[in-house]
Amino acid sequence: MQYLKIMATDIVGKKIGANYDQEPDTCPVCHRGISVIKTNQAFVSAVTDDSGWTGYLEILYRCPRHDCGRSFLAIYRQAVQNTGDRDWFFFERLAPTTFQAPQIDKQIRAVSPNFVTIYGQALEAERLRLDQICGGGLRRAVEFLIKDYLIQTQPDNAEAIKKTFLGTCIENYISDPNIKACASRATWLGNDATHYERKYEAHDIQNLKELIELTMYWIKSEILTAKYNAELKKKSKITTCPLSRYLSRRSPPPESLVGSIERRRQFPPELHAE
Repeated sequence: MQYLKIMATDIVGKKIGANYDQEPDTCPVCHRGISVIKTNQAFVSAVTDDSGWTGYLEILYRCPRHDCGRSFLAIYRQAVQNTGDRDWFFFERLAPTTFQAPQIDKQIRAVSPNFVTIYGQALEAERLRLDQICGGGLRRAVEFLIKDYLIQTQPDNAEAIKKTFLGTCIENYISDPNIKACASRATWLGNDATHYERKYEAHDIQNLKELIELTMYWIKSEILTAKYNAELKKKSKITTCPLSRYLSRRSPPPESLVGSIERRRQFPPELHAE
């Protein structure tokens, strides 16, 4: 890897050369891929004359897009080398960032608008590194998705579904094995994120998010399957009329043509040519 270098200013105004590993290629405000505008302004959050100093490197960039143009910081964490060098930094995050709503299929949005809102807020908490509350938000999102889906497909059981624990709802009211398997496991991990002691320590928020994505996928598949089963029915085979029946329905040739044919039959073949 080829490292980059920039002159940075520490807290008391001293200039130091800072080595860093990469430049950002996405704007955290408009969320588009970019080639950054360099301002050549960088800062170290420490007094670098102090022995054993620690701090972050912050480099100021701008978005080149005309419909954005915002300035933002790339923040790099310090990595002290075995040689004792303290001027090496590695990319950690961008700031400020704006909320970007997750892309949810229209079938899921129609089933549960509340799920879309809660799921988006939980992902935003994760982006802001609020890792202690993100899991609880994802668990709440799962409950709204499953219960709204069941209420839509089984309206006669709506009141019972609302009052029943989520795990029991999944077990008693969901028949599709894929939805049941993924929703159950998402619930287990979601509950784990809200409890004092965890049961599934080998799995984390990323696994919970994958199970939610799978649950959405199987619900969407069931909705689309039911839609096309209702819209498209097999039609009976169309029988083609035999040639003889087709010919029998044709209008007879005009008498003048019949007469011409009959006259041509009265002459030798060599005289038929005109």
